[in-house]
Amino acid sequence: IYTLLFAVALAFGANAQNLVTNPSFNTELTGWTAGPSTSYTLPTLVPGEGSDSSNSVKYITTATTGFYQDVPVVAGHSLKISFWYKASGDDTDARIWSNYKDAADVIIYQTTNAVDDPLRSNNLYLAPAAVWTKFETTVIAPANVVKLVFAVRAYNGATASFDQFSVEDLDLAVAQNQIEGLKIYPNPVTNGT
Repeated sequence: IYTLLFAVALAFGANAQNLVTNPSFNTELTGWTAGPSTSYTLPTLVPGEGSDSSNSVKYITTATTGFYQDVPVVAGHSLKISFWYKASGDDTDARIWSNYKDAADVIIYQTTNAVDDPLRSNNLYLAPAAVWTKFETTVIAPANVVKLVFAVRAYNGATASFDQFSVEDLDLAVAQNQIEGLKIYPNPVTNGT
């Protein structure tokens, strides 16, 4: 009965789990890669200046650059994607620049036109922000994808900081509140039995 109660408690307490490795740079830049262009560089680690007072990363750019992480995802699942940022310069400073890939490593966009893809800021830049600001979007992973290439870019003349990257699979977080066909008898307990 204790095992059953534990399982029920787990079902009620199900939460979405962040699929990003090292989302707040607690182990420096482990799990993150400069790119996709070979001329891109990793940002600088900034200890203690994150949106949650932990680490963050920062670019002070003289050319377009960016970094990314491949995040395994399940086709057809709803994903909540978010991160915190600060950006200043000429209002064309930073943006999310992500896409999906299938098992053959072919890019698959969220929309039929990459320009309109919400994972590419709908071809817009992130709003300038002097204080930590949250970017968040919820999308459904297209058919046949196996990973999200979670990427951000910073552009020439920008100062851009990033922190707390998150990809949550909302379908994996759905709690099961009942077990079909489960009946417990007798109920209530009598004399400790």
